[in-house]
Amino acid sequence: VRLAHEVRRAYLDTWQRGETLAAYQQAEEVMDALVASAEARFSEGDLAGYDLRRLRLERLQLGRRSAAAELDLEDAERRLGAFVLDPAGLRSLSAEAPGPTHPSLPTQGNLIAEALVNRPEIQAVESLAKALGASTGLARSSVLSGTSLTGGWKRQADGLDGLFLGLEVPLPIADRKKGATDAAQAEVNAAEWEADLLRRTITQQVSLATARLETAQRQQRLLGTGGAEEAQALLDIARLSFEEGEMRAVDLLDATKAFIEARLLDSQVRGDLWTAYFELERAVGGFLNESRETIEGGNER
Repeated sequence: VRLAHEVRRAYLDTWQRGETLAAYQQAEEVMDALVASAEARFSEGDLAGYDLRRLRLERLQLGRRSAAAELDLEDAERRLGAFVLDPAGLRSLSAEAPGPTHPSLPTQGNLIAEALVNRPEIQAVESLAKALGASTGLARSSVLSGTSLTGGWKRQADGLDGLFLGLEVPLPIADRKKGATDAAQAEVNAAEWEADLLRRTITQQVSLATARLETAQRQQRLLGTGGAEEAQALLDIARLSFEEGEMRAVDLLDATKAFIEARLLDSQVRGDLWTAYFELERAVGGFLNESRETIEGGNER
């Protein structure tokens, strides 16, 4: 489960970096057309030199961010490829969008019970406590070991014969092996205490992971399911208005910046949602309802 968790985190990170680069690249197309139009208008005397210089500077800064995003994506694809294809990190793997926008939230009580069964550390501690308890019982049963009962028919030297019985008991009787049994019981108590503490810790981890997922779901509902599509529609309207002369160049620049922010916010909120879902899986120690279909695959590069 832990390895699968790390792979999915790497996959999700690769997808988010790809979304960032795609937003920057699309904005670059708009800025290229915008700068070209601004230069033409400046030559005709319809645009101030300050506005042209500002647009060129914004285009340069956007290009720097896009180049950095491309390097980040390449690094993320290599790390994902190292998990899936080649541990040496020489092969890259791209990532597609994750699964449903709204993963369902199972009942918390059921998740806690499932975690207490699935988590390997609680299994190990409980098994240790049972083994120590069994050894303590064996130590107690061996307190009277060495005690023997003898008997038979014996002929005396004087010619008499008869039945005899004998009992051999090692001394001391009461305190014999008491130190060993006390030490074994102390180990049992320590193991049971550790198991109880671990159960409380796991319960807290599941509760915290559930709360984080609920918070991420609220953020997703506030943003809506079509954040990227709405941002694209607004940018298309702004470009059309600019081409028809109904919008200034600086207004289209602001619309482009808003488009980038909206695209990045959409991918961030969606990524946070699935990250919280994967963290809940890790706390539970097993796969939940939709997780197996969340990451469908990628393309090698």
